[in-house]
Amino acid sequence: MKFILILVILDLKITPSLREILNNSGKDEKIPVIVHMREKPDYERIKNFPEKEYVEFIKKFSENSQKDILNYLKNFSDRIEEIKNFWIFNGFYLKATKDVIEAIAEREDVEYIIEDFLIEIEKPVPSNEILTPEWNIIKVKADSCWMEGYTGEGIIVGDLSSGVDTSHPALRGKFEGHWYDAVNGLPYPYDDVYIGTFGAGVILGGDGFGPFEYDIGIAPDAKFVACKMCNQYGSCPSSGIHLSFQKIAEWKSEGVNIRAINVPLASNPTSLEFWQDCLNLKNLGIISVFRIGNGQPTPGSASAPGNYPIVIGVGATDINDNIASFSQRGPAPNQYPWNNPVYWPRPDWNRTKPDISAPGVNVKSSMPGGGYGTFSGTGMATPHVTGAIAILLSKNPYLNFYEIYQILTDYAYHPPQGQPYPNNNYGWGRLDIYKALKNTPYPNLPFIFIESHLLEDENGNGIWEPGESASIILTLKNTGADANNVNGILRTNSNYINIQDSISNFGNILHNGTGNNSSDPYIVIASQNAPQGGVLFEIFITADNGYSKIDSFIEIIGPAGQDFVDHNCGNILLTVTKWGSIGYLASTQAQGNGCKYPITDTTKRLFYGGFAIGTQMPYVIDRYYEANGIDDDDWKETAQKVWMNEPYPPFSEYSVAKYSDSLGEQIKGIICKQRGYAWNDPDGDDFIILEFVLKNCGIENITGLYAGIFLDWDISTSTYFDSGSVDGIRKMAYQYYGNIYIGSAILNPQRTSPLVRNYTMIRNDQYVYPYIGLPDSIEIKFLNGTIFYGGGGPTDYSTCISAGPFDIPVSDSVIVAFAIAGGIGIEELRKNVDTAYARYWGFVEKKESELKRKNIFVPVFCKRLIMDKNATLKIYNVLGQRIKVEKIFNDKKLVELSKLKKGIYFIRINEKSYKVINLK
Repeated sequence: MKFILILVILDLKITPSLREILNNSGKDEKIPVIVHMREKPDYERIKNFPEKEYVEFIKKFSENSQKDILNYLKNFSDRIEEIKNFWIFNGFYLKATKDVIEAIAEREDVEYIIEDFLIEIEKPVPSNEILTPEWNIIKVKADSCWMEGYTGEGIIVGDLSSGVDTSHPALRGKFEGHWYDAVNGLPYPYDDVYIGTFGAGVILGGDGFGPFEYDIGIAPDAKFVACKMCNQYGSCPSSGIHLSFQKIAEWKSEGVNIRAINVPLASNPTSLEFWQDCLNLKNLGIISVFRIGNGQPTPGSASAPGNYPIVIGVGATDINDNIASFSQRGPAPNQYPWNNPVYWPRPDWNRTKPDISAPGVNVKSSMPGGGYGTFSGTGMATPHVTGAIAILLSKNPYLNFYEIYQILTDYAYHPPQGQPYPNNNYGWGRLDIYKALKNTPYPNLPFIFIESHLLEDENGNGIWEPGESASIILTLKNTGADANNVNGILRTNSNYINIQDSISNFGNILHNGTGNNSSDPYIVIASQNAPQGGVLFEIFITADNGYSKIDSFIEIIGPAGQDFVDHNCGNILLTVTKWGSIGYLASTQAQGNGCKYPITDTTKRLFYGGFAIGTQMPYVIDRYYEANGIDDDDWKETAQKVWMNEPYPPFSEYSVAKYSDSLGEQIKGIICKQRGYAWNDPDGDDFIILEFVLKNCGIENITGLYAGIFLDWDISTSTYFDSGSVDGIRKMAYQYYGNIYIGSAILNPQRTSPLVRNYTMIRNDQYVYPYIGLPDSIEIKFLNGTIFYGGGGPTDYSTCISAGPFDIPVSDSVIVAFAIAGGIGIEELRKNVDTAYARYWGFVEKKESELKRKNIFVPVFCKRLIMDKNATLKIYNVLGQRIKVEKIFNDKKLVELSKLKKGIYFIRINEKSYKVINLK
């Protein structure tokens, strides 16, 4: 089967939706558009400017950038109705005829032009159920925060939607006074829809423990400003949204200390229309809180701007902490700028959305005119987070976006039904304001964390290799009160790392200052046999007056992991990936080399493949193609991509990756460790072995689990020329064209085991073509053996081989393994599969401890060494500084250590390292 993608490029700078409008417009018709300029400020350089200077800079930048094009537009004054300049992003609103729009699209300084599109404000679901007291307030423990005296006092937030009825009894006295109407231009606040009044009520309505009857708000002593950017029908023109963001930035520069804004908008998941707006607001110290969107909860449905890494996107939960059926799901798009770690709010974000969830089902709040209503929607969830930010800031007003994000996500509640966390259903969990508050530092205490880390390896090639020592330099930042005598103790649980110098002093770190240990770096040594991959380090930070905190970071042994790697040491090439797809990272085939057999043949004989597990619908987890030509993205990498180790005895190649089921429609807490084995010897170079270790890291036992691999082979160069068959002895499914035979067979469980479930051909014309993919509902029937087909003459086939059902108790594991092999003729294919089977069970029966890499460091009390000939000796002090190198060529030699100062040294003889304590 082939998916044919036809790209029709309509315009380089006019979006397709605008092009359609232009094509259907009359010659003299005026069309409203938004023009985005190509030139952008250096946001990194100006991000720490004071608010007033920051706004003045971007205003001036935009004015200068737009000067030429605005002068150019004077030539078309008779065909232009209106121009509005923006500086919250570099662009402008234009209402002009088609020919004017097309003329400016040809200019070099224009990036793109889009219609002034409408975003519909949330249409929440009414509820007949009135829950009293307000369950959502108690659920997120806002009342516990009030008991501690934190109510949002002194904090200003913004509400941007349909306006606000500031005269509502629950909101009286809370309006700060700043109002902007981007729709009708009215000078006084009002709400002709209700979303804004409802959201403001959840943020700060009522009076906490006071006498007011309806305590509907999270932070009852906070204040608010408001912008109306949506009309009476709930439609919000993009120009009005830009103008409202711009007004918030302007007020901030004028001294109105707005700290967070609540925005119940959601648009196309890949839209970057409001990226610059949100980036500028973040740089001005304003935290934007968006709903994640209501709709089908399919992977990747999380809406923009809520899926931006520079904002907080909020999902919705019910009274039982179930994620709402309408709450849209992550991940965020795997494209720039989402996949650029520069913008990530925490190092492990990696496109997880929503960021956090909050009550959004049957929530009660204020309505225009003085009444109350109960509604459901992710827009009902966002104001809970906005109110939570106000509470945290009322305890410590110095916190920034990153610190608040870290606190909210680190201390979110983890509903058991959502394990493991984080995931793209709940994010990091359900909002727990009280726990977050208890872990918010007071402004008179330090708040120290790792800002950056640098590893300098011994040989200076930029790769920390097994057996090599390295120094680690950390830069710590303090956003709290001044800290004196800051120390850090480095530690790790890795059996492959020996920390030789674990204590460093960072001196005094003032508020908003940094300190590093460049003069006293940590010294670490990787075991000679340490596998490639990430090593988690913790640093225990202390300072005077009893301050302490733990932070962590990851360093990589060996070359950095990759999205995909090739097993190619023998006569077969196969690409394996970081999340279980086989042949290519995705079915678009943009990343990967498929499968080549023989390896000298340039034909990529595998269209696409993937590892899958499942019990019953909806728990089917894979990265194979789903219906409508869209790949499933249920597996999420957990170990920084995939590593290739060459050699790794007894294997010529050993690859390893790790991923979890946390992106699935249902989550059980499975973590899969994927291993690939290959050899380059003549008896073992025609197959690759793939092994999958499935561990239950959830909170409930798993029963009835099936596991298998799907492979869509195209042995010939044409879709319909392959034949296919199965081999019951070898539990193999294979395809062939001419004398080229390629197939896959079950290795573990053993061939005679009743746990061997299926080895079948799949007719793509019957099970794939009608759906433009293989739906989970059909895929599970191949995994559990409900559908079996023994193959036949030429057509378009795929294959599935599977095992199960497995029962996996909590913290237990099962292993499945498969061979992918080729042969010139059926007999050679069978022989190669038999060899793979024998070889797998030959090495798998060894104890796991024999395959693990052992730490070789043993302290030795020593005054002298006797060196063999043909050896190289290197001596390092505890700082990792090399103090002696000696080469012995012909005879043994006595090396005196007593000449060194008394202390601890690290001796490296050829490729082995030893820790030596020298006693004079």
